Amino acid sequence: MGISTYSYIFFCCYFFFVIPTLEAHITEYDEYWKARELEAIKNLDKAYHPNPEDVVRHYNDHFSRTMLEFNSTERVLKESKKGLCGKGGEFYVVTDPINNVFDPKPRTLRHAATQTGPLWITFKRSMTIKLE
Repeated sequence: MGISTYSYIFFCCYFFFVIPTLEAHITEYDEYWKARELEAIKNLDKAYHPNPEDVVRHYNDHFSRTMLEFNSTERVLKESKKGLCGKGGEFYVVTDPINNVFDPKPRTLRHAATQTGPLWITFKRSMTIKLE
């Protein structure tokens, strides 16, 4: 390999890799990316909190409230399993998927919804009911 081969390789590398990078400052000229950069900086400023103890306190309070809601929901579910929430309510078994608004037949979901008082609604089988 002679000097001309090395010169050719150097020229190709210089031409294809170095020269394009000299004018490739696209972020300096592209207004879309400038706007995105400013938006990202604003979002970072919003998310930054100088006192990490306040952040931890906020998340602990949120976690405590969530656990209180979970515990109260769990208590209601446990009571419903014991029968305290629907105490005195009858069991209504839906067997017919027909939905007639004007004349609800017994054993349909529409008829069960028109009943008064506590009611446990169950379905005899899997069915699709189109409500009107």
